[in-house]
Amino acid sequence: MHEPASRYPKFPKRGDVIADLIKREIVDAKMRPGDRLPSEKQLTEKYGVGKASVREALKSLEVQGLIRTTTGPTGGSVIAEVTEERILNHLQSYFFFKDLTAEDVYEVRRTMEPALASHITKTADQALIDRLTENVEASQGSVVTREDWKRHQQLHIQFHEILAGGAKNSMLCLHCSLMNRTIRSIVRSRESPNQADLIRSNTVWHEKILDAIVARDADKAEQFMREHIIEIENNYKITGFALKNELHLETLPPHQLSAFKELP
Repeated sequence: MHEPASRYPKFPKRGDVIADLIKREIVDAKMRPGDRLPSEKQLTEKYGVGKASVREALKSLEVQGLIRTTTGPTGGSVIAEVTEERILNHLQSYFFFKDLTAEDVYEVRRTMEPALASHITKTADQALIDRLTENVEASQGSVVTREDWKRHQQLHIQFHEILAGGAKNSMLCLHCSLMNRTIRSIVRSRESPNQADLIRSNTVWHEKILDAIVARDADKAEQFMREHIIEIENNYKITGFALKNELHLETLPPHQLSAFKELP
C-alpha cells in the first residue's frame, strides 16, 4: 500500500511527488514499453489527490519520454521506450552550458573508442561486419576535389557511428554515440593542413580495424583504434579549441544536419 501523497513534505510539488510514485510503481511492477498505466481516476484514488495533480504528474512523465498519453474513449497512458536519440538530445543541451572543448572530447575518445573496437571484435555479427566492409570499400578512391574531401570525411564519421551503433553494451553505445555527435561539431569547424593525407590515412586505419574485427583480434583492434584517434587528434591540432556547441532543436533531427554546413 502506498501512503497518500499528502503526507509528503510541503516543499516538493505534488505533481512531482505523484510522478515519482508512478515511476516506483513502474519499476516494482516490472512494466515494459506498451504496458498501460492505471486511469486518471484510478491514480487519483490510489494516491489520494485531485485530478490536477495526477495530470501534472502524467505530463511530467510524458515530457521525460517515459509515457505516451492519448485522449478519447480508448485513450490513456502507456509506457514508452526512452530512446537513445532522446537521451542524446538532452545531453547535447546539457553540454551546451559546460564550455566543452575538443581536448575534453579527445581525452575521453582515446579511452572509449579503443574499448569499443575491442568490444565489437568480440560481439560483431556478420550484418555489422558487412556494413563496415561496405563503408571501407566506399572510402576507396581519389581525394582530389573538395567534393571528394566531403564524401570521405562523411564516410569516416559514419564508420565510427556504425561501430557505436553496433555495440551490445548499451552504456558503451550511448557514450560513443554522444562522442560521434560531438565530433561532427569539430569537423564542421576544423580542418587539418594535411587534410588529404589524413583522409587517406583514415582509410588505412579503418581497413586495419576492420581486418582485426574479422579476425576476432580484440587486442589489435584496440591498438589500431587508439593509434588512429591519436593521429587524428594531432593532425587537427585541437588543443584549447572550444567547441561551437548547439542546443538541440526538436524541429531538426540530427541526421538532417550537414557536417559541412559551416565550411567555406
